[in-house]
Amino acid sequence: MQLVEPTNFAGLSAAPTELLLTPINANASKMGKIENFFLSLDSMMCRILMGLPLFYESETSRFLTMMKKYFILIPGLLLSSCATSYESLYSYNEILIINRSRELIQDVTISAGETNRTFSCGNIAPRGICSDKFPARQYMKNPIRIGWVFGNTSGQSNDFVLEVPATFSTEYPLRGVLEISPQGSISAYFQQEK
Repeated sequence: MQLVEPTNFAGLSAAPTELLLTPINANASKMGKIENFFLSLDSMMCRILMGLPLFYESETSRFLTMMKKYFILIPGLLLSSCATSYESLYSYNEILIINRSRELIQDVTISAGETNRTFSCGNIAPRGICSDKFPARQYMKNPIRIGWVFGNTSGQSNDFVLEVPATFSTEYPLRGVLEISPQGSISAYFQQEK
């Protein structure tokens, strides 16, 4: 682009701040981004050498709009990369259900809604255990729900997430433990053997 300074025509004069930018050729709009960038740099250098402001009001507003987009876009991308799915370094390879009561526990199910995985035990004898061991799976902190029948009463928990204690190592797999107390309440936690 080249600077064209309006001159004094019939007593009208234009202030230097009213300089017009005109394309060097008619195909300027078809030019690549790089060429337009260098032409803009040339225009800026001419303005600096002539002691004129770098940007006029419309150019300033375009520049500020562009900068706002980048200042919003870049932190947004960084934050969204943090907000993506939970990447756990922990794994688990066993589920253990312990019946601490003196009654038969029936139809115990542990289900993770997001993965559609379900673990169930039909009957657990009084003071009995039901367990399953499998190849290590990555622990993704998906919410789980527990259902059971204790005596003649069925129960179901709300969705909850098991937290891994900070003292546990990522080197060894976890064991998910579900305990049913003599009163029929449930507690769930992780164990780890080293």
